[in-house]
Amino acid sequence: MHDLTGYAPEDLIQNRTLSFASLIVAEDRPRVNDMVQHEITRFQPFQLEYRITDRSGRVRWVWEQGRGLFNNQGELVALEGYITDSSDRKRTEEALRQANKKLHLLPGITRHDINNQLTMLMGFLDLAKEAAGNHGPVCRYIGKGRKISDTIQQLIDMTQDYENIGQKEPTWQNMGDMFAVVVERRQLSGMMVEVETGDLEVFADPLLERVFFNLLDNTWRHGGQVSRIRLSCTVQEKKMVVIYEDDGEGIPVAEKYHIFERGFGKNTGLGLFLSREILSITGITITENGEPGVGAWFEITVSDGAYRVVHVVR
Repeated sequence: MHDLTGYAPEDLIQNRTLSFASLIVAEDRPRVNDMVQHEITRFQPFQLEYRITDRSGRVRWVWEQGRGLFNNQGELVALEGYITDSSDRKRTEEALRQANKKLHLLPGITRHDINNQLTMLMGFLDLAKEAAGNHGPVCRYIGKGRKISDTIQQLIDMTQDYENIGQKEPTWQNMGDMFAVVVERRQLSGMMVEVETGDLEVFADPLLERVFFNLLDNTWRHGGQVSRIRLSCTVQEKKMVVIYEDDGEGIPVAEKYHIFERGFGKNTGLGLFLSREILSITGITITENGEPGVGAWFEITVSDGAYRVVHVVR
């Protein structure tokens, strides 16, 4: 206690000189109190991190783990636990955040400049095609150049997505609501979309919606005559399996083991690879178990503790 706060144990026992709670930085006190009280009322242990001000006036980060002790009547009689200085770790985390921020600065600037040049290139290609008139070979060459430019644009966008993976903390996300938003943005005309996930929420990287955008894009580009897309879920051995399926052409057997590899595919070769990387941030896996000629069938497996069903009054 003396090493941590600068006060002798006798100063804090029975709040003789001051209470330990008074050392907690005022801004953090409500959060600490709420978290501890919440777990105590559930008879659960608690873990949290907060700041204290030691006797010299220096602010330190501390990590605490504890639990309530109860009598036979279920009444709280004491708290027991462990508190340790975590300042060095927090400083290291902050240094890493700053380093990552600087590392992402240059690629962002470079990507912006490349996009500007690429926009001008596309514009000149369009003008060249117009000037070429009906000259077949020239138009074909210009058309191929325009297609290559479009692919470069998609690759640039993909690199930004990949750069953003893991940059923000994972959050609980409602699968049905999020999927509905992605479907609306994708504008899949002529396809019936069924969502049967109820109020299922999963703990995942904020880029989760990109995973479903990529799956829908895969259906649109390679599914052929697709009339139906369905998102559902089922529990298997304490794990939640979210199933994305369509009734298109499916994926050839020879490609099944490669579709999540970087560079594999007919477009950018990054969509499904990025999807797997985004999901893996919180330990979620994805596989494809469809039947060629029947349709694609992607299974997204979420471990126990990383999913929940919240009954929402709508």
